[in-house]
Amino acid sequence: MRGVDWIMDGGALSVDFVNTLRDRWSDVPRETLPTSRSMIGWMQSAGVAVSSSADADYSTALALRGALEALFEHRASAAEIALINDLSRDAPRATLVGAGTDITAKIDAPASFRGALGQIAADAVTLATNGLLPRVTVCHHERCGLLFVDTSRGRRRQWCSMQRCGNRAKVARFQERHR
Repeated sequence: MRGVDWIMDGGALSVDFVNTLRDRWSDVPRETLPTSRSMIGWMQSAGVAVSSSADADYSTALALRGALEALFEHRASAAEIALINDLSRDAPRATLVGAGTDITAKIDAPASFRGALGQIAADAVTLATNGLLPRVTVCHHERCGLLFVDTSRGRRRQWCSMQRCGNRAKVARFQERHR
């Protein structure tokens, strides 16, 4: 979809999905997925195999995004955890294809919309399984609020992206020093 500013810097599919609600720090967050059609477009651009929007349950998708945000902010309720678990069971299974050094994972068929949501939920379960939930953090830029998985060695990463927020901070410090 043209003109959409989806940002895929979160380091995990489920984190990038949460980041589709932008400017969460403001009184009026900005929705980048206002329709089920835009949701399908985001899924396709994020590499989620989804077949069509015929079964698109937009309200369930928004509920999943809210549950994931709560999970990453360490405030998820039992109902939100149940939603994530329920949807993760609907994720299509992947199989390994190839041999030797040319092995890839392949999802057998495009997923239904619910199956695509399942892929996103399953990604969050994988983050938890791999002990990465505590490493999901918020960008330190005052006007950003995007989440990302901090995989840096010292766990000291501050910015969702050095090219965007890190650069803004460097420019601001430079300008402050030269006033």
